Amino acid sequence: MTFAHPPRQPGARAGSGAGFTLLMTLVLACVVGLLLAKVLERIGFMQEQAELVAAQRTLVSLRTALNMKVAELTVTNRRGELAELARENPMDWLVNKPGNYAGEYFSLGNDEIPPGNWYFDRKEGKLVYLLRRSKFFHNDKRIALKFRVSSWYLDKTNASSTIHGVSLDQVNE
Repeated sequence: MTFAHPPRQPGARAGSGAGFTLLMTLVLACVVGLLLAKVLERIGFMQEQAELVAAQRTLVSLRTALNMKVAELTVTNRRGELAELARENPMDWLVNKPGNYAGEYFSLGNDEIPPGNWYFDRKEGKLVYLLRRSKFFHNDKRIALKFRVSSWYLDKTNASSTIHGVSLDQVNE
């Protein structure tokens, strides 16, 4: 025995398994949109973190090279030359400069170096990294991380004391 389904009336609604309703489609579109927004936000955060890690890796290489220079001067009894390190471009200590090193400059305009690059400011004696992106600063102001080689003394009260060491420190401005 076969059962026949009654014919559908024109304009009648199909059964529950017939497909998505407009409301269900809108809800699905909202959910997908929210998930996509969260994924894009996370990708931006990860890109920002990757940029900071790359900059920190370059700093570790520079500080290691500086320690090697100090050790060389110490072993060869040339500690008097430590003061000269504070005037040098730290990138010159590296065997291979990073691919995003733009060079040395005496004076720069605001937009001569693109973000995401290092450069050495000869006038100020500072190594500068221009941030490519930052979650907290979305205005037109460029964010620069600046570093300087500093000399330090064991006895700061004695004006004739000799330099005990040097370090590459971030400059807060």
